[in-house]
Amino acid sequence: MIDKIVKTEYCRTMHVKSDNSESGYFPSENEEYMNERQLHYFKKKLLDQQKELRDKLDIAIRKLKTLKSGSADVIDQSNQENALFMELKNIERCNHLLELNKNALTRIEKGYFGYCMLTGDAIGLKRLNLIPTTTMSIEAMTICEENMGMNSRTSAMGYSMAS
Repeated sequence: MIDKIVKTEYCRTMHVKSDNSESGYFPSENEEYMNERQLHYFKKKLLDQQKELRDKLDIAIRKLKTLKSGSADVIDQSNQENALFMELKNIERCNHLLELNKNALTRIEKGYFGYCMLTGDAIGLKRLNLIPTTTMSIEAMTICEENMGMNSRTSAMGYSMAS
């Protein structure tokens, strides 16, 4: 049972435990957007997230190495294959989150962290605090999702958006 809990818990969307509470600072709407203090806050948050992801990735890889194969029982083989598949998916997800994290840290270094990649507008502190790896504002994300929905509906009906 505990094994199952560990599997499902260790690579969910990252909510970093360390929220810079040791300094007592939390970004505020009352200060200049993406000032030095806010950038430091988000960089620390992302670095903490990166460490947590790497630790979880190491656990998953060690666990993957310990999975045994070659059981004679068909049910045991099926269970082992399922466990292997789940570990591989966890590794894949952690690697994906690490890539998003790395990209966010690069945006901090290059000076465009916190701004929507589509519109250039501020993403917002609340959204960044929840998802520091995000690249789009809620408005831009909504428009993209609506366009994707429209494109999938029109292509399903045989229409092309290019015409």
